[in-house]
Order: sequence, then structure tokens, then C-alpha cells
Amino acid sequence: MAKKLTDVGIAFIGVAGADGTSWSQVEKFRAKDKVKAEAAEAFSEWGIPPAKCVLSVRKQIEKQPIVASVGMRTGLDAAKAIAIGADMLGFGRSILKEATQSRSNPIDRRCYACDGNARIGTKNGHVRNRLFIFSS
Repeated sequence: MAKKLTDVGIAFIGVAGADGTSWSQVEKFRAKDKVKAEAAEAFSEWGIPPAKCVLSVRKQIEKQPIVASVGMRTGLDAAKAIAIGADMLGFGRSILKEATQSRSNPIDRRCYACDGNARIGTKNGHVRNRLFIFSS
């Protein structure tokens, strides 16, 4: 599918996988009738791990940018995603969680923590070459 999308001109491929918000569970709790709730529950454990998604998409497309947006909790998670082929990252839950727990600027704090953790991952030359966004 990723190859077909790039062939028709899609600029970026977003990869999520099964580690973020479970939309089937959201629909389960929103459902007003039992049949819809049970149908949503059937998909509660469905999905592909994020790393497998990135690797699979990268095999299909070599140059198109991949955005990995699930499972990003720390800078080390970011470094791992970049090491296996992601070009960009999306942080959701970790930043939103900070925002709901503190009035100080959660994005500055989270990005600082991300930067520090990612530096650990840059000891690997491949990651260091791909990790251009975390420069000293």
C-alpha cells in the first residue's frame, strides 16, 4: 500500500501500529448498543507492532519520508524508530500527559528530556547519521 501511495504522489507515509490510542476501544465505550460495543471489542487486540510497521513500509519505499507516530515516549524510542527507518516522529500521549499534569510548559520539558535520551542512542553511527534533528 505504501508503494501505491507514493506512486500517486503522496509526500509522506504515516505509520502508527498497535501501541497508541485504541480507536476500537473508544468506539466500544461510545457505542449506545450492545452489538456495536461487541463489534468494537472484537478488534481490541488487533494491530501490528509499530516497529514492524516502520520496517515493512521502509522495505516498500526507499526515499519517501516515513512518520512514526506511535510508541514515542522518550528520546530513546525516537532514536530506535529513526534507526530502523523512520524520518520523522510524532509524540502524542507523552506530551498530552505532561500538559494535563502541570501548568508549566510541558512541551519544553518533554523535548528537553527527548533530546537527552536520544543522545544515548546516537552512540550508534547509523542512528547518529540519521538523527540530524538532535544536533549538539
